[in-house]
Amino acid sequence: VSQSVIHHSSGTGLTVRHTGALVGFTGVALRDNAFAGLQVPAALVGGLDPAADYLTGNGRPYLDVRAPGIVGYENLAPGGPHTWQITSLPIRFGQGVLIGTSLTIVPGARLIFGSGTGLFVTGGGSLSAVGTAASPITFAGEQAVPGSWQGLGFFGTSSANELTHVAVGFGGQPGGPFIGIEPANVMVGATGELLLQNSSVTGSSGWGLWVENGGRVSPTPVASGGNVFRNNVKGDSNVP
Repeated sequence: VSQSVIHHSSGTGLTVRHTGALVGFTGVALRDNAFAGLQVPAALVGGLDPAADYLTGNGRPYLDVRAPGIVGYENLAPGGPHTWQITSLPIRFGQGVLIGTSLTIVPGARLIFGSGTGLFVTGGGSLSAVGTAASPITFAGEQAVPGSWQGLGFFGTSSANELTHVAVGFGGQPGGPFIGIEPANVMVGATGELLLQNSSVTGSSGWGLWVENGGRVSPTPVASGGNVFRNNVKGDSNVP
């Protein structure tokens, strides 16, 4: 789809199922639709044109990330690396995503999450979300209340996970895909490793940061990395 206008739908402008693909998606305007302009699986977000018009006149002011035909969590499987760079409007997740490949999120990106969703790094996958002081990256619940989404989880084996100049808020909803994990905004499993710096972790209904025995977070103590923890119900962190 290129150099085209998709408009005035009574639902979403364009929906792509989990088995679909978009080729040469450039110069597209998705406008004046009753719902979101575009609904795609997480696997296709990296191939979208950041200059396209996804917002004008649409009833839902976000890019809708959902994989129709999948129940539960979508696998962002090997085949990357992926870069998510849509920053003109929030990216809203209606399903959780299991990251099994390399994923980079660019400065200024805003990711919002519906109930029962989260981002979870698994296997050899990695998540690099490096914002700037002027353009931080936001991960937040769709509702600005504690426990409105599950949070960010690092359960793989990669040492390339990084959260710098990010804001993580309103997570800690119980029920993620891993057993025995304490709900938190940010969770690190027994094999996980994370660099966390210059970031805010706030408003969790569980911990702000929870690390399973064996998991690693740097720097230590975590407050020495310029991180700020506020209003987390169970506590800011279970590590020094």
